[in-house]
Amino acid sequence: MTPAPESSDLATAELRQQLILAQVQLMELEDLRDDLRTQLASERVLRLQSQQHADQSLLANDPLLRELHAQNVTQLSALAAAKAQADALAANLEKIRQLADRTRQAHEDLTARHRALQERFTSLRASRSWRFTAPLRSVERLCRRWGGHRP
Repeated sequence: MTPAPESSDLATAELRQQLILAQVQLMELEDLRDDLRTQLASERVLRLQSQQHADQSLLANDPLLRELHAQNVTQLSALAAAKAQADALAANLEKIRQLADRTRQAHEDLTARHRALQERFTSLRASRSWRFTAPLRSVERLCRRWGGHRP
C-alpha cells in the first residue's frame, strides 16, 4: 500500500510551509537578538558615562572626597614606584644568585685542582728520587744561608 500521491504532495507542501515559517521566525529572533545587543551596549556606555559624571560631580562638590582622591592617586603612584623598585631588586637578586653559583663552581674546581696538586706533591715527596736528593737540597739551603747565593 502506497500513499496517494496527492496526500504526499500535500504533506510535503505543508512541511515546506512550516519550514519557511520557522526560518522567518528564526530570522526575526536573530534580528531581535542583534537589537537587544545594541541596546545593551548603549546602556552600558550610558551607565559608564553616568558613573563617571557622578564621580566627577562628587569630587567637585565634596572637599573630603577630593582630598581622598588625591591621596589615592598619590598612593597609587607610590605603589607603582615600589613595585618597580621590587622588580629591580628581584632582578639584582637573580644576578647575585647566578654570580654565587658561578663562584661556587669555580671554588669547587679550584678545590679539586688543589687536591690533585696536593696528591701529586705527596707522591713526589714519597718517591725515591726525592729521598735521594734530600742531602743536596739541605746543602743548597745551607749555602743560601751562609753565602746568600746559589751554588
